[in-house]
Amino acid sequence: MGVSPVTDDQTTGPGMQVRHAPRVTSKNFVGAVHHQRAHAPHSHETDQIFWHPSGASELVIAGARWLVSPDAITWLPATMVHAVRMFGSGPSYSAYLDPALRPSGQRWDEPRAVSCGPLLAEVIRHVATTPDLPRERRESCHRLMVSLLQEAPDQLTALALPVHPAARRIAEAVMADPGDRTSLEQWCRRLGVSTRTVIRAFGAETGEGFASWRKRARMVQASRLLAEELTVAEVATRVGYDTASGFIAAFRDATGQTPGLRQRGDRSAG
Repeated sequence: MGVSPVTDDQTTGPGMQVRHAPRVTSKNFVGAVHHQRAHAPHSHETDQIFWHPSGASELVIAGARWLVSPDAITWLPATMVHAVRMFGSGPSYSAYLDPALRPSGQRWDEPRAVSCGPLLAEVIRHVATTPDLPRERRESCHRLMVSLLQEAPDQLTALALPVHPAARRIAEAVMADPGDRTSLEQWCRRLGVSTRTVIRAFGAETGEGFASWRKRARMVQASRLLAEELTVAEVATRVGYDTASGFIAAFRDATGQTPGLRQRGDRSAG
C-alpha cells in the first residue's frame, strides 16, 4: 500500500517557500491486522511497524534471517523487501506511515527491531484496530508512537546468510538441521569446493567464521523452537547439544537469558 505525503507549503517571500511537517491523516498513517501465518517476499511504498505479540516472528530481510521475539517490533523502511513467518497463534499488527512521518535520524533508514513496551504496544494495537480514528486522535497516536520509538533500545537476533553458492548451501543446511555435526571440511568435500574459499565467503559475507556463525544459527533456531513450546531438553537435542545444561549455558551466553525465561516471556507476551 502506497501513500503520498500531505504537506502545507507557505510562501514567505519571492522565490522562498517553507515546507512544514505533513499533516497526519488516514491516508499517510494507517494500521492493519493480519491473520496469515506467513507472508511471501514483498515490500511496501510506506514504512512499516510490524508486531506479532503471541509468538516469535522469523523474517528474511536483505540477506539476513531475523528472529524477533514477541516483546519487540520490527521497523521496515519503505521499499525494503522482506518475508515473514509467524510462530504462535493470534493476529499480528502493523502501522504504515509515509516516510515523511518517520522518526528523525539515520537510525530509521535501515530495518531494525526494537523493544516494544506496554504503551507502544497499545498504541500500535489501537491504530491497527481502529480504522476510523478522528484526526486529533490519529495525530496524538503518531506523536506518541514516534516519541516511544526514539527511546526504544534495539532488540534483535539477526543472522546474516552468505551469498557464495557453496557457503549459502551449507548455511541453509545448518538452518534446516542445526543439530547436524558435519564439519566444514566434510561439507566442502561433499560439494567439491575449497575449504579456504568457503571460509573466506563466511568471513566476508557474514562477518564471522563458520564455527561462530553455526553457533549463532543454533541459537536462532533454538529461539524459534522454544517459541513452538518444545521442552528445553528437546530443543537442546534438536540444535546439537548432548546435555540440556550445556545448551542452557550456551543460550544464556548468547542471549543474556535462560531458555526457560525466554519461553515464559514468549507466553506472557501472547
